Amino acid sequence: MARPALIAGLSLIVMEVVNEYGAVNLFGVPTLTEGIFRTWFGLGDRASGLRLAVIVVVIVFAILAIEVWQRKRLRYVEGAQANFPHRRVRLQWRGAWGVVLCCALPVMIGFVFPVLRLGYWAVVATEDFNFAVFFKQALTSLTLASITALLLSLIAFFLAFSVRVHSDSRVCKLVRASTLGYAIPSVVTAVGVMVLLGGMDQLLSDFSISLVLSGSLFAISFAYMVRFMTVAYQPLNASMQGVCSTLHEASRTLGQGNWQSLIRIHWPLLRVNVLACATLVFIDIMKELPLTLVLRPSDFETLATFAFGFAKEGYIYDCALPSLLIIALGVWGLLVIERWVDKEASQSC
Repeated sequence: MARPALIAGLSLIVMEVVNEYGAVNLFGVPTLTEGIFRTWFGLGDRASGLRLAVIVVVIVFAILAIEVWQRKRLRYVEGAQANFPHRRVRLQWRGAWGVVLCCALPVMIGFVFPVLRLGYWAVVATEDFNFAVFFKQALTSLTLASITALLLSLIAFFLAFSVRVHSDSRVCKLVRASTLGYAIPSVVTAVGVMVLLGGMDQLLSDFSISLVLSGSLFAISFAYMVRFMTVAYQPLNASMQGVCSTLHEASRTLGQGNWQSLIRIHWPLLRVNVLACATLVFIDIMKELPLTLVLRPSDFETLATFAFGFAKEGYIYDCALPSLLIIALGVWGLLVIERWVDKEASQSC
């Protein structure tokens, strides 16, 4: 019964580990993602970089395909006892302390100790830290992340509504294809966007149109949308499934079109969900590193690249402040999502 949840968690971990670049680069671990950076930018061998990118994509989709093949037609359902209230189990003091220790250990090692150490480093580094440059780069990255996250959530909201209104299988397949970006490592997405926009720049130059798409804010914003579309679409699609379909049918019966139903029914009911998904995408964009390193324009930094640059040069204390700000934004996003989930649960009850 736990297999779907275990496979989903394992798939997410595999994709995140394959996507990781900052940690493996600092610790000198030779991974495929780090190899793409080294061959594409260090050696200037774009052909080999593209081959490595294809290998990464094949590995990720092969893992997902193997799981689907092994599962085949298995279905997992909850019995009638799933609706019964849970019975509280009282543990002895040894068992209770063991449970508390098991739950507290990951939090202490993965959050409390690193935050305390970063706080100490931030205090030590405040004397020589260039706050003017830091606030400028932070404001720029916050603005880009906010605009992109809100626009992406609105697009995901429209796609979820389109899938529900149109029963055409082609529309569903196109929308499903647009949400595959999260399964592809960021560096592969960045390479693909660079090749696509570079080709468009070359095509426009043949028509004497001086428009540079690659290496601009449009390129990095477009890559963010490709990468994090599924992060916004999946929760909004699930929330829209919870909206009573009879409301949309009633609006059509009263002579309202799809746009009127979208604006007057679905948007008022799901606007909080859209903002919550925008918050989740915003946090993902703020901590995204490989994609930003590849596609960022000159003299453009985000908090993630700002901290990575200091760490790579050996200025460990200077990377503490931007790292703490990323953590603070992540905690704020989790609180927003938790409040949204609690609100959804109270409304369903």
